[in-house]
Amino acid sequence: MKRYKQCYEKVFSGRNVYGHCKLHKVSTRMDWPVDVYRRKFRRFVINYEKKWFDFLVKFYWLTLQFKYNGLPRSFKPQLGIAPDRAYGIFMRHYVGVDNRLFTQDGVSEKVLSYIREWYPDLAERNPFKEKIKYPYRYMTFECLVVVAYLPERLEILERGEKNKMKYTRFLDYVLNYVNCYNDDHGYVEKYVFKMTHKYFNNIPVVTINKDVKII
Repeated sequence: MKRYKQCYEKVFSGRNVYGHCKLHKVSTRMDWPVDVYRRKFRRFVINYEKKWFDFLVKFYWLTLQFKYNGLPRSFKPQLGIAPDRAYGIFMRHYVGVDNRLFTQDGVSEKVLSYIREWYPDLAERNPFKEKIKYPYRYMTFECLVVVAYLPERLEILERGEKNKMKYTRFLDYVLNYVNCYNDDHGYVEKYVFKMTHKYFNNIPVVTINKDVKII
């Protein structure tokens, strides 16, 4: 992955952004100091994401254990393969929940794609006995979503983690990377940084323009 200098305006973390939320004007109904409020909110959200990650790892592991007539799932239910069809019926009728509720909400679907990449041997492990930790400290689920479609997504996330980027700084890093990448390949819009998506409304995400071929 090529590294680019900061060539484009910082849209999310530039100085002009902070003028719309000055910390000395922030207060709470409980009269907490703003820094206490900020840290409490941060800890609460990060702890929630860790629990969410733990749930997704265990949920995915349980789905990997399913076999029907000796055959494992293919994870391509649109093909109508017997184990996949049987799994859907097993979940809805015998377990009593719809698998799609936990795997197709946009964020969970994207995080699961990372789990498959991070832990290709997950089926042979047991997250109920072995603690499988979330691999990042600074790269939150929001960051994962932004670059989920890019083939170099893990390299981008490692760069963000190494530089301890906050979410807004990471957004500007990705925005600059996308624009420089496009410029580097003849100013074609191969990577598209957008604010609207079928899963994410007004949440930044980079998509790939499949009609553009990079030679």
